[in-house]
Amino acid sequence: MPPGFAGTVDPDISEFWLPIEQYTPRSLLDRRRTRSVWVLARLRPGVATAAAQAEVSAIGRQLAAEYPDDYRELSLGVEPVGETWRERFRAGLTLLTLAAALLLCIACVNIAYLLLTRLAQREHEIRLRVALGAPRGALLRQLLGESLLLTTAGGVLGAGLAVWGVKFFAAAQLFRLPAYVPLSVDVRVVAVALGLVLLTAALSGALPAWFGSRVGARDLREIGRGTTPGRRQRLIVDGLVAAEVAFSFLLLTAAMLMVRTYANLVRSDVGYRTENLQRMAVSLDPAEYPTPETQLAFVREAKALLAAQPGVRAVSFVAGVLPPWTDPEVPLAVDGAPRPGLSAVNRHAVDDEFFGVMDIALHDGRTFRPSDGPDTRRVAVVSRSLARALAGGDGRGAIGTTFQVARDARQLEAPAPIEIVGVVEDVRYHGPRADRRTDYDFYLPIAQAPNPILSIVVVTDRDPGLLLGTLQRALGRLAPTSPLHWVSTMEEELALQFGDARLYAWLTGLFGAGALLLVTIGIYGVISNAVTRRWSELGVRMAVGARPRDIVVLVLGDGSRPLLLGILVGAAGALAAATLATSLVYGVAPTDPVTFGGVGLTMLAPGLVACYLPARRATRRDLVRVLQGS
Repeated sequence: MPPGFAGTVDPDISEFWLPIEQYTPRSLLDRRRTRSVWVLARLRPGVATAAAQAEVSAIGRQLAAEYPDDYRELSLGVEPVGETWRERFRAGLTLLTLAAALLLCIACVNIAYLLLTRLAQREHEIRLRVALGAPRGALLRQLLGESLLLTTAGGVLGAGLAVWGVKFFAAAQLFRLPAYVPLSVDVRVVAVALGLVLLTAALSGALPAWFGSRVGARDLREIGRGTTPGRRQRLIVDGLVAAEVAFSFLLLTAAMLMVRTYANLVRSDVGYRTENLQRMAVSLDPAEYPTPETQLAFVREAKALLAAQPGVRAVSFVAGVLPPWTDPEVPLAVDGAPRPGLSAVNRHAVDDEFFGVMDIALHDGRTFRPSDGPDTRRVAVVSRSLARALAGGDGRGAIGTTFQVARDARQLEAPAPIEIVGVVEDVRYHGPRADRRTDYDFYLPIAQAPNPILSIVVVTDRDPGLLLGTLQRALGRLAPTSPLHWVSTMEEELALQFGDARLYAWLTGLFGAGALLLVTIGIYGVISNAVTRRWSELGVRMAVGARPRDIVVLVLGDGSRPLLLGILVGAAGALAAATLATSLVYGVAPTDPVTFGGVGLTMLAPGLVACYLPARRATRRDLVRVLQGS
């Protein structure tokens, strides 16, 4: 393994490895229905993934033919290491890449028309230089050089901000990536960014430089402080403003959808308690707790000890791994026959206080009692979705019926029937966006399915972090040779499921805010320059009777045309691109009219303010001085 190797499957970093025979119960390794084992393989040189998939699929069909009861619904797949993570984030990273590209286009257009307006202010200088014999090529090189200098300075500043931003996101832990995807500044990415800076300089400076080099000396007599921009130049500038507004509308729409998605996820009801809930797990020392009886005795003693700690309201134990990390999924059967569609059902073994501690609502029947022990009839509580799948209708007929965990071909005896005694509400252990088929859950009494790995849920009356040390010390005194792990709060676990949505909301929000700022500055600069060049015209209008309000309306009308055009074009583009965001949004449609309307108002308001400020300044100029200056 190369230096820095930290695992291949789990997003957590692996620090040491154990033989699978020592770590995994033998019963799981010998059971053909075990589905929780990953197989890693290195392909031979020249063998494509598709060829390996075809060979593995043939093996799967052969196993299904030899052991139909065990492998009838088995599906074997081959994928490169990390492909599941890449597939999960492909759509989101594509969105972020497009958002960054839009922001780059906005900056490029912004620089282009600001250079055009600045060029208009230098028109006298350029024509004078042409009249004195300056070559057009020299003018073109100078103007392109100025654009290159401006954008390069911005690129250097942006590189520094990028380094700081990456460190900020890494320290803030807004998002958890797999261990083999380090969050750091990559030299290749910086090189590409610098290349884009040079490309931006060329694109944004080409049009102003071309216009500047076309200025002729014969027009020198026409230069005056009060000249009005030509129609062609005004149309080009208006077109650039409209393009920038359209790009910004697309970017702000994406940002609004991502922010609303994250807000909906945070507010969503997952069906269980998340606040003030500390979770941890303990792996019981097999030398100290070798039998189910000693393990259950530890549960009783540890529960009493933890419940007596100050600040603790309730305690519950789960045999195995606490959701959302679940025990291996199992297939269910009814009357000995495997039930189609129930080949992978989540199994949990919990104590009698679990449902109250997790605040999972009881829909019908009862939950577990202390009397549901290892020597009593086997009972289960099932989720509403599983009750409907087993009994049909609304699932109320499931109470009193029985099911079995489907028999493995190697088992000498059929599994004992399990009677359903209660139905609870569906719980979204894997998050609100998970496939609803994962709502198939059934719960067994912990005494009927003990496990040396025990998860602990503690409800506190304050921040669980303040009591974590006390809880760990108490367990350490009780079982000093049994290690604690998987220590976190339920809110932290749920936040990990929303990490990608939080990252997308943060980044698209920052990109959208930057785009709005650039548009506002750009529109203000364009309108301010246009008003300055039209002072003589506006002065004449006021001299012949135009009121200040008329001047404001005139300037607002000229400035709002490209603004409204850009909003309409941007809205049309956002509607056309809505399908790209379908897999990323939750609780809001990609074509949501409220989002589109909000983005339109968000664009329109600062744009009109940017138009109004220069117009108001024009009405406050001294009319006599304006006319004298022209």
